[in-house]
Amino acid sequence: MFGTSNGSATRAAGCFSTSTRRSLGKSPVRAFLPEDAAVERISDAPGGGGADRDAVRGRDHLGAAVEHYRKLGCLIVIDDFGAGFSNFDRIWRLRPDIVKIDREMTRRVTIEPLARRMFTGIISVLREAGALVCVEGIETEAEALCAIDANADLMQGDYFAPGSAVLPPENARSDMFARLIAGHRADFAEFQKRQHSRLVPYLAVLKNAVQDLSFGAKFQPAVQGC
Repeated sequence: MFGTSNGSATRAAGCFSTSTRRSLGKSPVRAFLPEDAAVERISDAPGGGGADRDAVRGRDHLGAAVEHYRKLGCLIVIDDFGAGFSNFDRIWRLRPDIVKIDREMTRRVTIEPLARRMFTGIISVLREAGALVCVEGIETEAEALCAIDANADLMQGDYFAPGSAVLPPENARSDMFARLIAGHRADFAEFQKRQHSRLVPYLAVLKNAVQDLSFGAKFQPAVQGC
């Protein structure tokens, strides 16, 4: 978890939104931050003993540390959400500014229908909690389209740019995002078309039932085909 005192996310190449290029990479952060930035990594994972008392003390320490850096103007970022100790309990306790989705979840959304459905719901809940959501580990166009479809705020991964100490130009990926958005619109239009095709037989039966009723047919015979 980290933040920066200048109010921007940690700088590294390869993390973009459709309107703003941002950075949240795992590269050595000191190399990419302005001199006035303050960065601190904090963990509330229990120690080897695993005692409840130690766990509670660790959570209290983490909460106090987060509030300290928040007052300094830092952004609070939770990394690898969905893996290890990054879960909804931490979201509710720490109220992060940005949540980064674990790359394993990103990988699954294109190959598992259940993961795809849950992915959209998870991002929706995180946004309801007041956080911006960054989908990390994007390596393919299909994964990028899933992130767009789920209304992610930020996307990060080698698909956009490999990690680098030098940020790409402001509009370096404009053509890529134009293609992604066009692809998303095409996919959505195709989805609507399929949904309409599935409903056509039912709509026809319903239309016939309404017509029969308007001509005075009894209700039960009119709707028996519905």
